[in-house]
Amino acid sequence: MSLKMKLTASISAFFLVVGLMLIGIMAVNQATVNMGGSISFTATDVYARVTGKIENAQGEYANKELPTLEFSAENDTPDQSGWSNLNLLFDDDATPIVIKVTVENLSAQNTLRVNLNDTLSSTVENLEKVVKNDGEDYTNQTDITLQPNGQENDSTTFTITMSVTNKNNSVTADFDYELNLEDQYYVPQSYEYFTFVVNSDGTTVTLRDYDSSLSDTTDIVIPESVSQNESGQWIEGNTYTVTDIFSATLYRNGVFYNSGITSIELPSTLETIGNYAFFGCSVLTGELIIPDSLTSIGEYAFSGCSGLTGELDFSKCTNLTSIGEQAFSGCSELTGELDFSKCTNLTSIGEYAFSYCSGLTGELIIPDSLTSIGNSAFNGCSGLETLEVEEGNSVYHNEDNCIIQTATNTVVIGCKNSIIPNYITSIGNGAFYGCSGLTSITLPLSLTSIGNSAFWACSGLTEVDLSVCTNLSSIGRYAFFGCSVLTEVDLSKCTSLISTGDQVFSDSGLESITLPSSLTKIGFSEFSGCTGLTTIRIEATTPPTLGSIAIPSNATIEVPSASVEAYKSASGWSKYASQIVGY
Repeated sequence: MSLKMKLTASISAFFLVVGLMLIGIMAVNQATVNMGGSISFTATDVYARVTGKIENAQGEYANKELPTLEFSAENDTPDQSGWSNLNLLFDDDATPIVIKVTVENLSAQNTLRVNLNDTLSSTVENLEKVVKNDGEDYTNQTDITLQPNGQENDSTTFTITMSVTNKNNSVTADFDYELNLEDQYYVPQSYEYFTFVVNSDGTTVTLRDYDSSLSDTTDIVIPESVSQNESGQWIEGNTYTVTDIFSATLYRNGVFYNSGITSIELPSTLETIGNYAFFGCSVLTGELIIPDSLTSIGEYAFSGCSGLTGELDFSKCTNLTSIGEQAFSGCSELTGELDFSKCTNLTSIGEYAFSYCSGLTGELIIPDSLTSIGNSAFNGCSGLETLEVEEGNSVYHNEDNCIIQTATNTVVIGCKNSIIPNYITSIGNGAFYGCSGLTSITLPLSLTSIGNSAFWACSGLTEVDLSVCTNLSSIGRYAFFGCSVLTEVDLSKCTSLISTGDQVFSDSGLESITLPSSLTKIGFSEFSGCTGLTTIRIEATTPPTLGSIAIPSNATIEVPSASVEAYKSASGWSKYASQIVGY
């Protein structure tokens, strides 16, 4: 045999031997790096379901679902053979094997205590193990309490991870975990301070009354469901779903009226909050979380709850159809914007619904579903800056930061950044009520009427331009009441103006005013509280009908020279004869 042939044969033999050795090592590793073990359960009169899965094991238990075990009072010893004598084989890379065990409490009344006991010594050669409970490291023999089915924390998952530190060696012991399930008697919470009434459907209830004298706390949680015990007392349970808070016809009959509650948690099942439910709860503080299930908020529901803070989140209230009159009036600490765009079934917002919610800021967004906005719904919301109506609304639209009733060209809501479009015919009742940030306003030629309280308490308003308002025929009562820095008003160009309502300029900062020749009536207490008013010029040749207490004693009344005597002798005017002069 030549040297080349001998060398080739030797090399071939060498690789053959090495290959056989490697195959042998791999076979040995896979055959010896394995472990057996069991997870066993003890349970007595419990309602529970246990599921499990093995991940990353080789062979028979590769990603194997372990058989589901059901424990109940009638059957508390299910077949556990599928959880015993497990033979877990590690792969060549010794990838950790994971066993996931989930325990669910199926009871409707009792809590379930779960205890996992690891009986494998922590010093077992060549094995590392970690046990976690719902992602947190689990301490051996720690108890976990699970609430009845349908409540929070009614299940728990243990993750058992085992890995070998040397894939060339075997594991010298079997793993063993004991899972103890123990029934913990559940004492239902008593609601003796609540009175519930079963609704006609037989499955839901209305919260009818609350007796603060029987409650040991002012931090109130309204339950999602209740039951009655043998004595007829209301307790926590799943028999009846709580869907309604009683709607009263008088404020003093509101469920929580004058109760002194300091916080309230509404159930996620709640559908209606009745009239006057929380009326006058001035010490009710914190944030109000509006449940997505809610369909209606009644009249005066939270009126006067001045301690409520935070934002009103309507982002998921797709079931909400109505917000009643004065529902949140006087909730001055509520903050943020009001975005109703997700309230796709909201059709009505009542009068004064958010009046004097002065902490609201930013944007007001009206959904396309809304067809009714009550008078003065947002009066006193002085922080609002932007007004928007979603496209597709059949009743309202927005322009220049005004919300306008389309059919009548009436401004129904304005804000400090509003500009009146030149086609507007009417300023609605309370449209700018309490808009303290509004400093000046120009009224268009098309305007025919200014509604009651339209600019009431616009305390920053210094200028009202009426120079082209020849079509303006009426100004409603209290229209400019409380405009304390408005010093001059000239109505001389308003040649269609026939009458002004009561107290139009009361408490108004006026120093001078000019009234047009067309005027036939001046309202009651028209200028009461206008202590700085020194000049009233009236261009009407025939004395208008004068309401009582209309003219301050220190004001000069200028009338056409030819009409001075007529004014001095006219009914109502004669008592101001010494103040009347001609021009």
